Amino acid sequence: MRIRTKLACMVASAFLAAGAIVAVIWISSNDLERLQDQQGQVEALSSSASQLGTLTLQYLLGPNPTAAAQWRATAAQAAADARTPSFSGKTKQSLQGLEVATIQRSTGLFEHLVASTPGQPQARSVLVEALQLQTQEIAATASQLQQLNRQDTTQAIAAADQRVLILAGALLITQVLLALWIGGGMYRALGALEHGAQAVGAGDLSYRIGLRRTDELGQVGSAFDSMTASLQAASAALRQANSNLERRVAARTAELEAANRDLGAFDFSIAHDLRSPLRSIDGYSAILLEENADELSDSAREMLAKVRDGVQRMSLLIDGLLRLSRAGRLELHIREVELTGLVQREHSDPLTTWRCWC
Repeated sequence: MRIRTKLACMVASAFLAAGAIVAVIWISSNDLERLQDQQGQVEALSSSASQLGTLTLQYLLGPNPTAAAQWRATAAQAAADARTPSFSGKTKQSLQGLEVATIQRSTGLFEHLVASTPGQPQARSVLVEALQLQTQEIAATASQLQQLNRQDTTQAIAAADQRVLILAGALLITQVLLALWIGGGMYRALGALEHGAQAVGAGDLSYRIGLRRTDELGQVGSAFDSMTASLQAASAALRQANSNLERRVAARTAELEAANRDLGAFDFSIAHDLRSPLRSIDGYSAILLEENADELSDSAREMLAKVRDGVQRMSLLIDGLLRLSRAGRLELHIREVELTGLVQREHSDPLTTWRCWC
């Protein structure tokens, strides 16, 4: 799985958990709002029940049509308040039904009390006692409903907090696990890449990372291994090429040394072969000048002198050529040269120039 996919899963799980928390908060707020509405209705019922008990006492102290009308109106309001809440629990529903029935019985007893005559004191006493008991029961039932509703509100708030805490904890644990899953794998992969880079940097081109991953880091590891394999092959090819070059250079050096030796032998042979006729020419010319000087004319002696001078020049040229052929095999010594005098000698005497260069 790619890293971006893992991060997308992490972000998606965070959004889902946040959405679940928002949904729980919304549902809990609706439940709390409903309980608060019920609490207001129960408080109104409790107030009507208390007024009903007070009006009963007022009527018993001074029976009159106005007090009777107030009692009936309050009883009707209490009955309406008792029927209004839509309780969810069975206990509150049964108490609600009991409250409605009690109010109806109280209304019936009150009407019998109003219809009774003062000449029936015993019957009125029974009705008054029963009516007081019913009004007290109405107030007690209303108080009990109010207490149960408060308990339900408290429990609903605690349950909502608990659900939010559970979801938040689940979100935190999920994010931590995902972070460990993603970060742990990335940390190990980055460590392997770092170790591989250090090994290759130290010269170990045979090192391979071998990351078995399908994400971006796995692709980087595969590219790294391919690069090191290419570098290893190129290095091997370069070493082979250097080895071949060294062998070729050694062979060419040996060939060059053999050629130089052959050239030296050839130069010596050529110089020897060229000097032999020159020595003969010079020797015969010297013999002619020494033994037949009187018989030779001045022009003949001058010509023989030029022949001998040409022989010497030719001998110097041969020696110069021989030294020149050996100069490429001698060690080079660098020194300062007076160019002015060298140019002047070359200009004045070509023979001296040859000696200088040789």
